[in-house]
Amino acid sequence: MKKSSFRYGLSPSDQFAIDNADYLQKMEHQALAPKIEDYGDADSYRLAYEICLSSLHTLKEFCYATPEGKQWFEGYYCHCSNSRCRDFSLEAKIEEGYQDLIDNWTIYERKFKAKQESTNFLIENGPYIRRKVSEIVKSEPGILQKDIYSRFDPSYREAIISIVSAMKREKVLFQEPYKNTFKLYLSPPVLRK
Repeated sequence: MKKSSFRYGLSPSDQFAIDNADYLQKMEHQALAPKIEDYGDADSYRLAYEICLSSLHTLKEFCYATPEGKQWFEGYYCHCSNSRCRDFSLEAKIEEGYQDLIDNWTIYERKFKAKQESTNFLIENGPYIRRKVSEIVKSEPGILQKDIYSRFDPSYREAIISIVSAMKREKVLFQEPYKNTFKLYLSPPVLRK
């Protein structure tokens, strides 16, 4: 089938997207804004943002070479919508995210340091905390999940949350909804025949 048969009923920007699909897909993948949770330090997070911005600018330059490409780029990066906003610029949001990182560098460094301390805490204390959580839930069935957290140092709250979440995923604990939290119970042992 000839390419021209695909053109029927397509807008020029849609045809541009079809004609350049491989390149656009590659560049769009590189132009995704990085998520802070995917990085272990501020420098690698900054580098990911710089790669993202470079790819975004390269993509924009490629697209702006033709009117159809410009229309496609503006439709996907300059006039986006979601459930919270009917018209926003993804390009501007990415640039603002990078600028926020640069302007608040020390805050981000502290966030990454706290994340590393939490990881180290989990490595060193994970088994102890799992046993402690199990003991608490065993001695107080139906304890509120938020009350578990109050039994530990507040600076390690995120680490405790991740351990309790892992225990629920592993079916060591099960939860019962209660108001704005959950009641926790030890899962009954599996009987083997």
